[in-house]
Amino acid sequence: MVHHKKHELNFSWELTAHPDYKIFSNNENANENEYILLDFENTVLLRFSVQEESFEVTGSSWDTKYKVTRSRKIIVLTEPEVYEEDEEEDEE
Repeated sequence: MVHHKKHELNFSWELTAHPDYKIFSNNENANENEYILLDFENTVLLRFSVQEESFEVTGSSWDTKYKVTRSRKIIVLTEPEVYEEDEEEDEE
């Protein structure tokens, strides 16, 4: 079982996702709190922003699943796809 990685975001928000996913932000500017979450193939899974009391998705891939809690936690439920050849390598 894979342990998901937690990422601290602005305004005490937290994102939890698979450790193979990467998150980037533009929060060099204090007024911008936008983030993108990429998978291991650098496909954008989720493009979003956070504010004190809000979470806004501005784009996502068609199959990205996530949930948001009242305690400012964003949990990405989508796992990386495992291909048959990857499974065969794991068995060796």
